[in-house]
Amino acid sequence: MTVAQKVRSHIKRMPEGTVFLSTDIPSYSKEQRATIKALGYYVTSESLKKKHGTIVKLADGVYYKEEIGLLGSLPPSYDSLLHALLYSKNKQVGYITGHQLFNNRGLSTQVPSKITVVTSKQAPAQIDLPGIHIEIKHTKNKIKQDDIPAYELEYILNNMASIQDLEKDSLTQTLWGYFDKIVDNAKQFKELYNHLVYKKTKALFGALLEEYQTSTHKNISSYLSLIKLDLSSTSEYKLGQLATIIDNSKQWNIKF
Repeated sequence: MTVAQKVRSHIKRMPEGTVFLSTDIPSYSKEQRATIKALGYYVTSESLKKKHGTIVKLADGVYYKEEIGLLGSLPPSYDSLLHALLYSKNKQVGYITGHQLFNNRGLSTQVPSKITVVTSKQAPAQIDLPGIHIEIKHTKNKIKQDDIPAYELEYILNNMASIQDLEKDSLTQTLWGYFDKIVDNAKQFKELYNHLVYKKTKALFGALLEEYQTSTHKNISSYLSLIKLDLSSTSEYKLGQLATIIDNSKQWNIKF
């Protein structure tokens, strides 16, 4: 079977409405050029579209197997686009950041006009379609599904000051869920802590962890000691409005 035949066979088995990347085609790993060429020919071939289903090129390396509704062809959905960018062989290899992450996790009611995705899949820098705007940040490092909560938490902590309508209850409910996962993995915790950009962010993290320990009665004193040793006992960490929702701000020298 030729590469072109393999491509056609794979697309034929796809459900209508599927968004996929050229790298999702099985032949791509060994026959990259032939696979891209076969996709390019397929997009322009009316006979192939009639036989195997219509595919549309949405962006470089991004394709859509058209779904037909009662009133004609339907546009790709946000969910199908995100699934193509975030998953590979049913394993998550990417995650959402920015204000959409805050919204997804109940930290903010703000609905952004653009979604930002970090993925290890080869993808264009952005996808702009009617009503759909996705910014894509590619990482060369392999993203493992088990590490994604730590990546999300890292982003939230480093960018918490940009959450416009943050409330204490939503903050603790969200972060406690992340902390439940991170405190049981010392390596993951250390990597997360090393990626916190500012000392004031580390102080905020320490204060929240201490509240978490009090609330859950989990013994994480070794982590708290590590953070306190890293911070100066005489320095003040100015966090603006965030300081007002931290119960133990004084113990961590957190100021408005």
